[in-house]
Amino acid sequence: MEQNKTAKYFKYAIGEIVLVVIGILIALQINNWNESKKERSYENYILTEISANLAADIVQIEHILTQRRKTQKSLLRIKSYLKTENIIKDSLIYDIVQLYTFERYFSTNTAYEISKAKGLQISNESLRTQIANYYEHEQNKAHSSIQDIERAFLDEFLIGMKEFILDYNYGVSVTLKKFPDAALNDWLQNYLVGFEPNHKASLEIIELFSEVNKNLRLKVDQELLRF
Repeated sequence: MEQNKTAKYFKYAIGEIVLVVIGILIALQINNWNESKKERSYENYILTEISANLAADIVQIEHILTQRRKTQKSLLRIKSYLKTENIIKDSLIYDIVQLYTFERYFSTNTAYEISKAKGLQISNESLRTQIANYYEHEQNKAHSSIQDIERAFLDEFLIGMKEFILDYNYGVSVTLKKFPDAALNDWLQNYLVGFEPNHKASLEIIELFSEVNKNLRLKVDQELLRF
């Protein structure tokens, strides 16, 4: 009888242990599921915000590109007609105005900085790498290129042109001291020798950056469809 009681007790104890283990496993599973749900929700939020930041970035970049393309055309036109005797005043003024017009780039990377502070919690490894590359490399390269042209403009063009203009209305008009002006033509020719190819190279960098932005946003939006 004692042996039967002991056997029953062990069976009961084992049953209790099994039930406790099962309960713990279920609790862990629920906890893991809840954590996974939170992580996916956070990732959805971060990717949505990164997509919005990329969209804000491209608005600025396309605006800069529009002006830079105008400027590049003006640079080439000036180089071309300065070699001839046929310089039309209105054309020269229009093209000089384009040289006086440049845009600044203020990157939008709030979502990336928030995510980076928490370890860049993006489950798609390839996408995570591309996002980091965009903000840590491509964006910095575009910034530097845009700033280099701005510095060249501020340090050389504005100072050099003071000798030849009375005043200018940014992006609208320039008033020349005299026309025609052989000294102005010579100065522009010398200035454009270095500035035009540098401006072209900067324009190409910004165009490539625009494509990187669009491709990355497309991939981010595709990833969001999985949620």
